[in-house]
Amino acid sequence: MFSLPANPEVNEILDGVPVVRMQDDANELAALISTFYDPVALELRNSDRHRTRLRALLSLSTKYQADRTRAHAVKFLESEWPKTLEDWFLHQSQMSERVRYSKLVRHYDFDYPAEHFFPEPAADLRLAIDFQVPSILPTLYYRLAISDTQIDFDQDFESQGSLSANWKLLQARDWMRVTRGKGHLLKAAELITDIVIQLPSPRCQEREACKKAVYAQAGAIHIWDASADFARQPDIIGKVFGILDSLESYASGSSFCCSCEYSFQESLRRFLNDTWEELADTFDLASEGEVA
Repeated sequence: MFSLPANPEVNEILDGVPVVRMQDDANELAALISTFYDPVALELRNSDRHRTRLRALLSLSTKYQADRTRAHAVKFLESEWPKTLEDWFLHQSQMSERVRYSKLVRHYDFDYPAEHFFPEPAADLRLAIDFQVPSILPTLYYRLAISDTQIDFDQDFESQGSLSANWKLLQARDWMRVTRGKGHLLKAAELITDIVIQLPSPRCQEREACKKAVYAQAGAIHIWDASADFARQPDIIGKVFGILDSLESYASGSSFCCSCEYSFQESLRRFLNDTWEELADTFDLASEGEVA
């Protein structure tokens, strides 16, 4: 574009040099060009809550085929969101620890939800869709599905236990996927009860005690499964992590024998991995070619 021959009769000339009028924002264009000369200019931070700089770099690097800059921006965006079940567990644990720290120490950020120190999902969803970054879409849709649609990300609220999002950024297709995905997650929750009622295991050592434990565990699952809060925010992965944690710490009072407890844990672990691996199908991404 810059090497096109100048025609004084057609092109504007300034100080003997042809002027190329570009439609891009001057600051955004300067940010892109600076990355060609200064590696520090490629640094991105998650403190950019609205992703202004990241969107500018993705947009212009795509438009002008600045592949190195685009690859760096895509890599940063992908690094902000978990792509494995293990990474998701660590991500959620960090958020919980932020809440715990604020409560214990009453740091200056005590009045702010912990999620404000982590990436905001709706803005990143728009980036992932607009600039073809499909690897993080399943995680982003799950994060939106377990968030409270009654709370906007920029709204002040007291509940540290509720996740929110910048809901106004979602488009009709996004809402459809989130809504249908919630339905699939609620349906999947029924499978947890099915796992429980398959106990006692064939190798059960204390059948009567384990039968009582089955009733207790099934009843506890039914309570949260039927709650309005779970219907709004069906975090089935978080719930199963909680059950496994209680079994591991003996906090559930389940009274399962060793054989039944091991069988129950293994079934829950398989459920967790299957649920995570099927997120693309849960949110109907594969059928529309959003993910491979």
